[in-house]
Amino acid sequence: MIAEVNIRVFRAIDDEESCIRYLDGHRKVLIEHGFSHFKTNTQDWFYNPFIYVLVAEDCVTKEYVGGVRLEIADDSYELPTQKALRKIDPRIVDYIAHHQKDGLAEGCGLWNSRSASGRKISVLLVRAATVVSTQLKITKLIAFLATYTSYIIHRMGFLAETSLGDDGNFNYPTDQFIAKVYLNDHIFDLIHASESDRERMFMLRENPIITIDEMETNTPIRVHYNLKLNS
Repeated sequence: MIAEVNIRVFRAIDDEESCIRYLDGHRKVLIEHGFSHFKTNTQDWFYNPFIYVLVAEDCVTKEYVGGVRLEIADDSYELPTQKALRKIDPRIVDYIAHHQKDGLAEGCGLWNSRSASGRKISVLLVRAATVVSTQLKITKLIAFLATYTSYIIHRMGFLAETSLGDDGNFNYPTDQFIAKVYLNDHIFDLIHASESDRERMFMLRENPIITIDEMETNTPIRVHYNLKLNS
């Protein structure tokens, strides 16, 4: 039987219960990987009107098997990347401010559960988040993540930012890892995205509520998308 998931988007302040389920799943994954605490992994964002959340839910178990957040830059608070890097590289403050003028959001808090391992849920979530971003008043997306997962966002058109850190590199969250800031400043035309991902994202923009059998692996997964934001 083909595996099925629902991928949907909601505004954080409109659904506290789903925010809690998302956070619990994210924390569990962090603990499983040996990270017991992140400064940005708190409940503060539950009540932020500039934050939107995408979750993937297993249709059978109703378990949240993955999630990601879109946080819109605003003067009233700091984006997670700025919080993480402001003491390591103060240039991040001006970098965020520069891009914020054009409308900037950060994709962050990406995770998928062990129960969904191998299904490429993270790829589906990042692609969906990039689609949703065009419904918001933003023109650019940033992300800060370990280089070993960068293949996911490269596919969606993100490029490494070499003006920060050591030629773009940060030892974060520990010296064992190398992380980079990535920028996608073409979220509408997606000129840097792979051809297949660009085509899928254009299609999802036109059809934000749709069911698709995705073939990210040799085993298909049926995805019920609801990527339409409430007005």
